[in-house]
Amino acid sequence: MDEARTVLERLRTLTEAGDEWSTIPPARQACAEGRREEVEKAQETLDPADYSQRWHLLMLLGRDDEATDLLQALEKAGNTFALGGFTAYRHFDPTPFPSLMRALEREKVQRAPPIPLPFACPPAKAAP
Repeated sequence: MDEARTVLERLRTLTEAGDEWSTIPPARQACAEGRREEVEKAQETLDPADYSQRWHLLMLLGRDDEATDLLQALEKAGNTFALGGFTAYRHFDPTPFPSLMRALEREKVQRAPPIPLPFACPPAKAAP
């Protein structure tokens, strides 16, 4: 974890607060250290129009169904190009998005099945 913290500190010197990706590295570190509540709070403060960061944090939190539902707005709008950007992430599952699946099939893209995030937050504690 100390090595990861060192990387995080270097990333912070390269990005400014409010930068498009400034939320994700600290959220990953918080998950690695078991501080799920911090990531939940960060997720609540994101701009509703910021699909990318919201998707990333939902995935970190293990809220995969919500992350998929979030991106359905892009599918419904016909924004296959934006959905395609998520294929860069090995934990992204394109199968719930018909327009993206058609494009991947048309282009003969062979993709391995999605993998779980190795640095996801610990599961939420069940209510007593």
